Amino acid sequence: MVSEASRKAGMQQGDGVARENVGEPESGRPPVSERGRERRRPARRRGSRAILLPQLLGTAVERNPSAPAVMFEDRSWTYAEIDADSSRLARALIDRGLGPEDIVAVSLARSFESVLAIWAVAKTGAAFVPVDPNYPPDRVAYMLADSGAAIGLTLAATVSSLPDTVEWLALDDPQSRAEVE
Repeated sequence: MVSEASRKAGMQQGDGVARENVGEPESGRPPVSERGRERRRPARRRGSRAILLPQLLGTAVERNPSAPAVMFEDRSWTYAEIDADSSRLARALIDRGLGPEDIVAVSLARSFESVLAIWAVAKTGAAFVPVDPNYPPDRVAYMLADSGAAIGLTLAATVSSLPDTVEWLALDDPQSRAEVE
């Protein structure tokens, strides 16, 4: 049970809170909601906290542009070379209307070209869906339809085995190379 004195004290406190929230007309003091308050929590950072792939790759280029980025057998690509080549391909993709929220199919085996394609797609802001060129045609067709890919990147030798539901850009095709240059 609550004593009469506690009840009266609580009611008086409640009245004070009510006056505080709605204001005190006789004092001319505005309600709490209209009073300026000092912010007590830390300010949030603006922008993304995550490092995105283009930023990560750009940092690698800045740190050591002449360092080998990709090496396989007797072939090597420096960070500066792959950055320049991927920028040209990215510009060609952007000229085709690709950008953020678009999907690009990348049907390339692990190779120099696959690294180039992924880096270029990242620079456009689009996403990529990896499509193994050895998958059965029905599986590839399903992946393309399900992902909504707008365009695909591949090599000339595999274009004929891929569904024609998207436009395929063969990275080693002379016409495609001319478009990218």
